[in-house]
Amino acid sequence: MEKVSIYPKVNLYRNAIPNLDEIMKIVKKSESNEQPSYHFEEWKDWYGFGTFMGIPMPAKGKSVPTDPKNEYAMGQKLFIDSISEAYYNCTQDYIDEWDYQLPNWHNMGISLCKYNDSSAERDYAMHYHTDWVGSKRDQPGLKFGVTCTLYLNDDYEGGEISFLEAETGNVIDHKPKAGDVMVFPSTEPYYHAVLPIKSGSKYLVRAFWCYEFDGTPEWHANLRKYGLDAWAKMEKEREEQERAAGRWHKHVVKPGEEAKQIHGSTPFVMHGYRESR
Repeated sequence: MEKVSIYPKVNLYRNAIPNLDEIMKIVKKSESNEQPSYHFEEWKDWYGFGTFMGIPMPAKGKSVPTDPKNEYAMGQKLFIDSISEAYYNCTQDYIDEWDYQLPNWHNMGISLCKYNDSSAERDYAMHYHTDWVGSKRDQPGLKFGVTCTLYLNDDYEGGEISFLEAETGNVIDHKPKAGDVMVFPSTEPYYHAVLPIKSGSKYLVRAFWCYEFDGTPEWHANLRKYGLDAWAKMEKEREEQERAAGRWHKHVVKPGEEAKQIHGSTPFVMHGYRESR
C-alpha cells in the first residue's frame, strides 16, 4: 500500500483494497436481484446520482458470520470483510498521522454506491460540497468528521473527484484507480465534487467516522428562550435561507469568466488547475 498526499490532510492510499476482482464480481451479481440478499440490501435510488445500498460494518477486527455452504452469502461476507479491513487500516493511519482525537466517534457503516453516465444531464455528477452538514452546525446530534472513499473500479470515462483548494484558488482533480482509498476531513474547507461520468459506471464505497455533538451553548439558550416548536421553526427557516443563498455549495468560475449567480451555490474563483499524481 502506497500513501500519497494530494494536498494537506487529503491522503490517498493506493492498492489498499484486497480481493478487488472478487469484490467487483459480487457487486455486479448483487445488481441482478437473482439471489436472496443475505447481508446486502436492495439497490435504491441515490438522489438522482445513481443507485446505492447501505450495509452494516462489523467492528474493527471482527468478521461477518454467515453460511459457509452458501457461495453467494460467502461472497457478500468477503466484500464486507475486505472493505471493512481497508477502511479501518487507512483511517487508522490517517487518524494517527493527523492526531485526531475520537472520544465518542463511530462509523456510519458501508454505503455501496454506483454513479451512472451523467455527462448529458449536468455539469457535475455531484456538486462541490462538504460532507459535514454546515446548516446544522450548532445543533446537537451526529456530525461527520472524517470521510473515507474506497474506489472499486476504473473502467469508465470521467468521474474525477475534484477539490477546491481555498488557500491558493486551485482546482485539484484526481482520477481514482481501482483499489484507491481516499481519506480527508468532512468539514470546511474541503469542498469536493465529482465530475460527470462520460461513459460506463463508477462503483465506490463511502464510509465516515462520525461523532456525537452536544450542541452549542447558544443553540441550547435559544431553545430555552423560544421553546421547542418555535425554535425548530426558526432553525428550519435559517437552514432553508442558507441553502438558497448557496452557503454550503460552490461552483467554479474559471479565469476570464464572469461570475454567475446560481441558486443554492456561491462562486469559487479559480486561479489555477492541477491534476493530482
